[in-house]
Amino acid sequence: MKISNTLILPCVLALALSLSSFTSGTSDKKEHPQKEETTKKAFDAYLVKVPNTNKVKLLVDRNVDARLRILLTGKDGKVYYSETNDDKQSKYRRQFDMNDLTDGVYYFELYSKKQTLIKEIRIQSASEKLVSLL
Repeated sequence: MKISNTLILPCVLALALSLSSFTSGTSDKKEHPQKEETTKKAFDAYLVKVPNTNKVKLLVDRNVDARLRILLTGKDGKVYYSETNDDKQSKYRRQFDMNDLTDGVYYFELYSKKQTLIKEIRIQSASEKLVSLL
């Protein structure tokens, strides 16, 4: 009988400790729901080159409550395009014609209150312009 009591005691203690740590983890989420929200992204963005053209599509999936600011800038900091989007839609789609830009590196800069994202593109001229996404 003593052997079974000495084996049961550590098992009971281990179970009690694991249950107490489990309940403390769930109560923390109830008390601080903003902790989960800070890990969520405000938006996600993708650049897609349109085949056989010098155009690029900017695709943004975002939270509806986040205001989105979009800039197209050059390496020298010059702003070629600027837009602030307050639409209540979760998807933003825009096509950009890169024909008027000279060779070089350009940046699509996306800003919201919680997140900043910068996408780089490079334009190179051969016999015709070559737009590549980096």
